[in-house]
Formats: sequence, structure tokens, C-alpha cells
Amino acid sequence: MLRKSTISIISLFVIALVYLLYGIDRSDTTELLMVYGALFVLYFLSVKFLDHWTSKGVIALAVFLRCISLFSTPNLSDDYYRFIWDGRMNNSGGDVYVATPNDAIESAEFRTDDLFDRLNSKGYFTVYPPVNQMVFAVSAFVGGDQLSVSLFILHLFMLIGEIAALFLLSRYLSQINLGVRGLILYALNPLVIVELCGNLHFEGLMITFLLAALALLKERKFFWSAVFFALAILTKLLPLILLPALIPLLKKKSLLYFGSISLMCVVFSLPVLSTDLILCMGSSLDLYFRLFEFNASVYYMVREIGGLFLGYHPPIALLGPFLSIVCLLIILSISWLTKWGFAKKAFWIFMSYLLLTTTVHPWYVITPLLFAILSRTPVGVVWSCLVILSYSHYSNGGFSENYLLIFVEYAVLFAFAMFSQKLEWSLLQPQKLNP
Repeated sequence: MLRKSTISIISLFVIALVYLLYGIDRSDTTELLMVYGALFVLYFLSVKFLDHWTSKGVIALAVFLRCISLFSTPNLSDDYYRFIWDGRMNNSGGDVYVATPNDAIESAEFRTDDLFDRLNSKGYFTVYPPVNQMVFAVSAFVGGDQLSVSLFILHLFMLIGEIAALFLLSRYLSQINLGVRGLILYALNPLVIVELCGNLHFEGLMITFLLAALALLKERKFFWSAVFFALAILTKLLPLILLPALIPLLKKKSLLYFGSISLMCVVFSLPVLSTDLILCMGSSLDLYFRLFEFNASVYYMVREIGGLFLGYHPPIALLGPFLSIVCLLIILSISWLTKWGFAKKAFWIFMSYLLLTTTVHPWYVITPLLFAILSRTPVGVVWSCLVILSYSHYSNGGFSENYLLIFVEYAVLFAFAMFSQKLEWSLLQPQKLNP
């Protein structure tokens, strides 16, 4: 039987989650931070009160919590409008890698009046790879002109991917002798639940494919691992930064493994493969690094220091590429010069990327969170709690950074990173995973 304390924690978690998903707008900063804060308090309590559960029990609860979002409309991100736009355009015979929404609106042969005015980045080519486009096309086809139906199909895709990820994570944790606590830290994390199933960010499907690839790699099933790694790349390009860290692990098999990944990427991209796909996505990604800034850390510090010496802020078009080069050098150093295990390398690779990039949306932190858990590094868990402060950007319907809250976010994160060793065993103590 469930203890009264456990029932109380789960009940309060459900109430707060329902309110956050259905009753709060991202412009309601104070309310949003309060409810998110309450969810994280309940989350940390669940680590204490639920660690005697079996992995199947934790997964069942996690799936139930994710099902709450099935009929919700994403309230913290408007990216889903672009998802459905791309899907409708694909289904109408258009090419999202050739025409921006601004280019396509004149000749659009599909219903756009419920989408176009709500799109962000209308002048940019899509940045979403082929796997995403397949999901967009299916959701748009089933939904037709009904935006709510298309949204429901997107929620279903994300839910199925998350269920698979939870089982894969449980399996992977058993392979590396981590306990059910590690599963709880990912499965019940409010950021993961709200941003993936709630707000439909495709880090969820990427993580599913990545976990499958790593589990199969550990079982030395190299070809099938390469297949799923390719799917992860074709969902989000980010897994590419992990490839250098695989070389010390694979050694002589690296060339064959990378060749298999490349071949699978080409095979899966054949329906849309063209020079336009590469050039247009490359153009959008280049603009992303040169124009967009949100919740950055090192970039903001370098910009301010540059302003002190130069009398003006160095442009992002200069600092963005420069920090990218620095990030690449750090990634190669972590991959080839450290003796860490792969999970710890992956965690610090993603952390280096996020700390040096110009844009860090909250859902970006979910991937390092995963590897933080796998490497028993609690810094990632702490950041998943702190990153919510970045939503102050939308306070009262505006679009202005609250630099004080961003400073608090990163000051606490860096301070915790310096002293996390003392807390590591209390947060992620090794346990045997319950059957």
C-alpha cells in the first residue's frame, strides 16, 4: 500500500502540474516560477519517498503524469505553429527547405490563416531535420484544418517516445549498476515532463534514439546502434558533438561505426535529400549562431567585458562564431584528453556547448540532465531547476532579458559546480535497480 506521505506528494504534484499546463501563460512570470518551484520541491521529496519503488512503478507514475498534457496547448513555447506549418507544407507538395514561410505564403495551397500570423522566424528556412518533418507531416495529415487535432497527434508522438525513453533508461541504468533513484531523477523531473510532453520539444525523441544507440553499443550491436544514432542526429543535430568522444571508446571500430551512421543518415534522408536541404538548413543554423541570444552565460560576460575595453558591445556575428571555435576545442579536449567514462564526457561536452552558446532555452538543459544522472553528476539536476528563471524574458508579455535573474541562475550553478562533490553521494547514491 502507498504511504500517506507518498499519496500526498503525488496528489500535490498532479494538481500543480495540471495548473501549470492548463492555467498559466509564460508571461505570468511570478506565478510560473512559484508553481515550477513547488513542483521541484515535490520532485526532490519524491526522490526520498519513492526510492523504495520498483522501476516499473516509477515508469507507470511517470507515464501517468505525461498523459496529463495530452489535451493541452503548449503555453511556454509557440514553436508548435512552425511544426504544423511545415507538416501542412510538406503534405501540399511544398519544400520547407527551399521556401521560408514568407516566401510560401503567396502561393500556399493549404489553410494558413490559423498559422502564419502566429509563426516566429517567418523569414528563416526550417531548422528541423527529416525525422521531425515526418512527424509534422503525419500530425498535419491527420489533423487537416483542425489545429487541435494536429496538436493531439504531436502529443501522442512525444508520449510514445517518452515511454520508450523511460524503458530504455531503466535498461541502461541496470547495465551501469545505478539504482531506481536515477530513474526517478529523470522520469519525474518537472522540466522534462513540462517541456517534452507538455510543450512538444523534440529533445524527447532525440533522447529516445540516443538511449537506444548507447544501450545497443554497450551490447556491441554496432550496426543497430549506428541506425539509432543516425535517427537521433536526424531529429536534432546536437548528437554530432558526441562523435569525438566515441573514438576512444570504439578505437579501431570508429571508422566503421561513423560510416554506418553516415550511410543511415543518407538513407533516412532520401525522400528530402538535396543540396537545398544542406544549404538552407546551414543558412538557418548560421543565422541562429549569429543573430539569436537568450539566457546565455559566457557570451554575455564576454560581451560586457568587450564593451568595457572597446566602448561598445562586440557584435554577436563576431562573438558567436568565436565561441563556437572555443567550444569545439574544448569538446575535442574532453573527448581525447580526459580519462572519464563516456557518460561524464557527454555531460561536460553538452555543458560546454550550452555555456558557450548564445542561446539556451530551458529544454536544452534536458540532454545534459540525462548524462548528469548517468554519470552521477548532480550539477545537471540543479540546472534543470534554475533554468526556469529564464522565462522571466516573457514577463508581462514583453521580450526583455532579466539580467539579474540570469546572473542568479548562473551564479548558483557555478557555485554548486564547485562544491558538488560533497553532495554527489547524497543525491545520486549507487543502488541496485529494483526489478
